[in-house]
Amino acid sequence: MGSRPGSISQPTLAAPLIPTEHIGPKGWIRYLYLFELPENYDAARVEQLLRDAFIAAKKRTPLLGCEAVPDLKTGLLTLREYGDEINDFKAKDLRAPGLFPSFAELQAKNFPVSALEADDVCYRSSEWPEAGDRLPVTLMQANFINGGLILNWCIFHAYSDGTTAYKFTEILAEDVRRLQGIKITNPCEIPYEDRAKIMRSSGRKPGKPEDHPEYVALPFVPEGPPPKLLERNTIKGQVFYFSPESMAALKKDSTDENSGEWISTNDAVAGLVWRTVMNAQMPVESLNGEAQQALFTVATDTRRRAHAPMHKQTIGNFVGFADARMDLKRLLTEATLAETAREVRRSITRSDKDYLDSLTALIENTENIYGLAPTVFLDMPGPNILYTTWRNFTLYDLQWGSALGNQMRSMRLPQAGMCNGAQIVFPEHKDGGLEMYVGVEKQNFERLCQDPLWRKYAEIRE
Repeated sequence: MGSRPGSISQPTLAAPLIPTEHIGPKGWIRYLYLFELPENYDAARVEQLLRDAFIAAKKRTPLLGCEAVPDLKTGLLTLREYGDEINDFKAKDLRAPGLFPSFAELQAKNFPVSALEADDVCYRSSEWPEAGDRLPVTLMQANFINGGLILNWCIFHAYSDGTTAYKFTEILAEDVRRLQGIKITNPCEIPYEDRAKIMRSSGRKPGKPEDHPEYVALPFVPEGPPPKLLERNTIKGQVFYFSPESMAALKKDSTDENSGEWISTNDAVAGLVWRTVMNAQMPVESLNGEAQQALFTVATDTRRRAHAPMHKQTIGNFVGFADARMDLKRLLTEATLAETAREVRRSITRSDKDYLDSLTALIENTENIYGLAPTVFLDMPGPNILYTTWRNFTLYDLQWGSALGNQMRSMRLPQAGMCNGAQIVFPEHKDGGLEMYVGVEKQNFERLCQDPLWRKYAEIRE
């Protein structure tokens, strides 16, 4: 049996890692937050405000000011506070004439990701660490543009899922307000203590590999992600928009009244993405005749599937995966929207209230913990798709004070997205619609845009 993470005795910023954090994706999600500022704003003041708020947030938030380092006793990674050892905040001035689009120009095109290259606006050019890189939980870069700010926050996914990235942002926004002299009347929670409840499995679930096909146990510790995930400049991403009316139509078209099975709007969107991205990425005429399986993996929040009651925003990485599978040729030629949506719903339903307990038992039973990898990563982009939604994260409601224009105007990812082959639903648009990043290999992008099924519901956002 592999080494187990230790238990938590008292709150500490360098928290003991929970089991799902040991097997979480070891790369940074490079969030981009766009703020509108006056044309003559004081960049030095804004930079200092963000630096000070970032320092304040790290001083009071578990995990935030930590890095992962090897524990020589257990052979596992552990967290330590790095203090001033890492230059984790940078500023970049992009206001020179012709150097970068202004905020107004970006806004006029609905903040296109084509203008947001990682090399220009992200602390890290790549989402994946390279040999010798330190592994801080967060890195930040403030990009000053004419009329605005693009705040890049790189957050290490292994220790922070989308829920925690939202919580980190809520904490930062509160510290930005506090430093402007704004009274904090309702301080945000920093839920942490419930991590102790799920450090070990309950013993009620066997944790058998066959119960978790969403993970594969490699016989070795991989040096990094599979080669296709490491490739750079191969993906073309685009933000698409679904109006409330188109989402209602999609859900109606994806519902089989005769089956008696309920589906959500998210299931309908996911089913459409599965069908159309696969049609772009692996068209039926490219198949060589051999049976091939299409894998659609939905990232899930295991706080809702835990063996002990938990605060719904407990800090950490609680990501699980729900796999939907279908014969690729059938998906492309026969499957209806109702069938694809139904398969997505069934996969999520199988991740029941015992899911985290069973997954934790699997981790405990695995000798080589760092050999456990999400199955979807093994062939992505290709017949495998990773899908995640941030729709319910109310980033646009957070208050930042007048120095940052009060509220965030848009949230984006760099042009290359989260990682090759991942499709991401952004926070709900203020008009009730849905924005979504979709990225496919460059040579297949026009096929997606010209797919009548996709364009029946999705509008190009630039």
